[in-house]
Amino acid sequence: CETFAILRVPLLFGEVEDPYESAVTTLWPAVKDASKETKVDDVAVRYPTYTKNVAKIVDFLLGKMVDGADGCAGVFHYTDLQPLTKYEMALIMGERLHVPT
Repeated sequence: CETFAILRVPLLFGEVEDPYESAVTTLWPAVKDASKETKVDDVAVRYPTYTKNVAKIVDFLLGKMVDGADGCAGVFHYTDLQPLTKYEMALIMGERLHVPT
């Protein structure tokens, strides 16, 4: 097994210090402020990917590389499985955090 791998990931989200660190968490300030209307895209589909899931994939690939397994070098693309628009993400945030949307 060669000793390189490139892991491509789409829209990341996870724990943040500031909601503007991720394109997913940037929705939070608009969701929690119900006093003003905010327009959010409901057309473009994205695959928000949780950072801890990416860490698991990196660990898996590194383990395979250390073991010398075939097929572990190259370019890989990883994404979580749920397709969402920004509007759908905002609805989920509001629901889980008990904020009207």
